[in-house]
Amino acid sequence: MKVSLKKVSAICAALFMSVLLLHAEKTAVDRLHAYTLDNGLSVFVAENHSAPLVYIEIAVRTGAVAQTAENAGLFHLYEHMMFKGNPKYPNAQAMQRALNDMGVPSWNGTTSTDRVNYFITVPVDQFEKGLEFWSYAVRSPLMDPKEFEDEKKVVLSEIQGYFGQPEMISSFYTSRNLFPEAPWTDDACGSVDVIRNATVSQLKDIQSKYYVPNNAAVLVGGDIDPDEAYRLVKKVYGDWKKGEDPWKDDAKQYSENPLKAPAYCVFPNASVSPQIAQIDVVYRGPDADFNLNDTYVADSLSYVIADPSGAFKKAMLKNSNLQIPDVGNIWARYMTSRRHGTLSFSAIVLYPMQNLPSRVHDFYDTLTKKALPAVQKDKSLDTQKKRQVLIQSIEDSLVRDTETAEGLLATVSYLWCYASRDYFPTYAENLCRVKKADFDSYLEKYIYGRNPMIKVYVNPAVYEQTKDAFDAAGFTEIKAENAFWWSK
Repeated sequence: MKVSLKKVSAICAALFMSVLLLHAEKTAVDRLHAYTLDNGLSVFVAENHSAPLVYIEIAVRTGAVAQTAENAGLFHLYEHMMFKGNPKYPNAQAMQRALNDMGVPSWNGTTSTDRVNYFITVPVDQFEKGLEFWSYAVRSPLMDPKEFEDEKKVVLSEIQGYFGQPEMISSFYTSRNLFPEAPWTDDACGSVDVIRNATVSQLKDIQSKYYVPNNAAVLVGGDIDPDEAYRLVKKVYGDWKKGEDPWKDDAKQYSENPLKAPAYCVFPNASVSPQIAQIDVVYRGPDADFNLNDTYVADSLSYVIADPSGAFKKAMLKNSNLQIPDVGNIWARYMTSRRHGTLSFSAIVLYPMQNLPSRVHDFYDTLTKKALPAVQKDKSLDTQKKRQVLIQSIEDSLVRDTETAEGLLATVSYLWCYASRDYFPTYAENLCRVKKADFDSYLEKYIYGRNPMIKVYVNPAVYEQTKDAFDAAGFTEIKAENAFWWSK
């Protein structure tokens, strides 16, 4: 499905107007409608009549980002308690029966850095009941003391289980070092001590401050009429009392260059084949709360780097010493976040037994002294032909990600929480506006002169045989003991 840049602009403008007008209005985004209730609740409705089902999600703009060292993990614990009973469904069993009676095949909730969300899919004739189900769960959880103590054990078990999960160890090590002022704000799981000593009163404080309609969104999609969906959402949630803005106090941005020098580390990981290694160079990136325009440049740059015939990948592959198999094994990734933006450049390399520590250093040098400068020197990025290719890649990706009602709403929910309330309406348009001069400025600001974390992932057997070489080259071994901010 091809979407023109002109149509993308029309989509963005119409969606933005529909948010401002505060009433039902079809947007130029196919099958998408946006509203805001009088109490500040954002409502998004996506039509898709392919099956008699409705997806229902409630997203709350909070998570680890709102934590202190003293309450880190309580937003996650609160999420668990949402499923443990409320005035209509007094316990977990009653809630499960209600879901079964509605014919819900699956349900879940997640707590992450910038979002807490809950979602189910119901048959269309159960739509109103599904809305009511989440309304009771979100607005009036019982917080039964016995259920609370039992659930604390469940969460403690999850946290302790992370000690053995490689992806969690690696992720938390990054957070601990790139956000040293407050690593707990990037840790939705929290610490053992906090969960063990948690009280119901603490959770009620979280509820009163963050679980308010003006800090939440209801997203529904499927075999529904938008006006009827809006009427039902208003009927169920219209009396939810508006609260104070939980983000009214200005926040200080975390250090944009927290490392004194490039930090080299090695992570033995059994999921990595002995025949390969993975190298990641991770920088602090733009934060949506402070560098909003730069987030569009970061995303757009990722498309430029993904070009298999582009200057970046050509420069990386030209260095045969790196032993990168092909263009498909080189990528970049920007993680949009309100206050925890990161940007990484990665590659798979072969023959990890062959002088790998030196090749990791060579990878970093090639990245910063050849590949990224090659992007800055690539004058074709200013041509209309190259811009059209970039724009088409952006449009195709957007269409693919929003093809289904659930996919569209997932994108809206993510960007609404991880960036800003108004980010999605103009997202595609702003990506397409980025020009080569913006890339040049971005690289100067976020890459050159900043110190990254440089991680190499190897199989444990490979590491055992090359450990002395890594030690001699100044690499720090990543392990559970030095990954978690709360570990002693």
